[in-house]
Amino acid sequence: MLQRAEIVAAGAHRPKLIIADEPTSALDKNRADEILTALRLTKAAVLIVSHDINLVAKHANRIAVCRNGETVEIGDARQIIEKPNDSYTIKLLDAVAPVKLSVPFETPAQVVLEAKNVSRIYGRGENALRAVFNVNLQVRRGEIVGIFGNSGCGKSTLLRLLATIETPSSGAVYLDNELATSGETKKLLNKRARSGFAMPIFQDPLSSLDRRWAIWRAVTEPLTAKHLERKFSRKERRETARMILTEVGLATVDLDAKPFELSVGQCQRVAIARALLAKPALIVADEPTSALDASISKTVLQLLARIATRGTAVVIVSHDKSLLDSLCHRVLRMREGVLSE
Repeated sequence: MLQRAEIVAAGAHRPKLIIADEPTSALDKNRADEILTALRLTKAAVLIVSHDINLVAKHANRIAVCRNGETVEIGDARQIIEKPNDSYTIKLLDAVAPVKLSVPFETPAQVVLEAKNVSRIYGRGENALRAVFNVNLQVRRGEIVGIFGNSGCGKSTLLRLLATIETPSSGAVYLDNELATSGETKKLLNKRARSGFAMPIFQDPLSSLDRRWAIWRAVTEPLTAKHLERKFSRKERRETARMILTEVGLATVDLDAKPFELSVGQCQRVAIARALLAKPALIVADEPTSALDASISKTVLQLLARIATRGTAVVIVSHDKSLLDSLCHRVLRMREGVLSE
């Protein structure tokens, strides 16, 4: 919704040129098409920066493909899609096709998360907004559950409730079969709530990392949790950071780099590394690939699949159903706050 508000503001003064940096990354396909169509109707020249090469091809007259700060190929949109010349362009196009990831899962397995009649309402009276309504959900150890729906349907709110970042207006959330949050109180009712048992991966990796912290410090933040008896030295934290970053494909990243010195894709893998270090029973991932190109998205999905094979439950929300179908054991739909099969 914020993204669409910015787009309206950009066209308000009838500029001759609109520069749009990932204007559709947080939107579902239908709304993305509507937004790009609306930008074209402004009659302004439009320069779109996006990782979604197919969406760009549908609306752009020309496409420039960039890698490592250089333009590796530029030309007519149809020519780029149908007859690419550069190997990197070919790699991007090949990565767009969804590949089914085979993740073994056998039921019955231990239930690590259960939501019972969970609702979340913001505001009161006539201005009340029902973001989530009467959701019931069980997630088991090693299971990957996908939730898809249009932008603004309540997916992100539901994830915050499942991770106990927020408390419900009514209903209850259970972690490991013990009551964690309830609509009857704002207090946390279980030591597992906000303790690393459930770890979030946020939609915007840059804003989820402290800009002032070096990467090693951000990654090892779970090691500073108050409930941990052991205290880790700076040297131990740096060694641990290097180990876990290697696992997510960032072996060569500078441990002292700040988030703004990394790419969005690198920051997303840093966020995943931080979640892994907590050794959670549950990971909730909010659009974890929305800001990534197709090749890096595939890497992130493969990483989440590998995490699940170790027994960690994963709940992932996205407006891209084909992506969820390639990864998840179950895919549920959310519409106007209601979750259904």
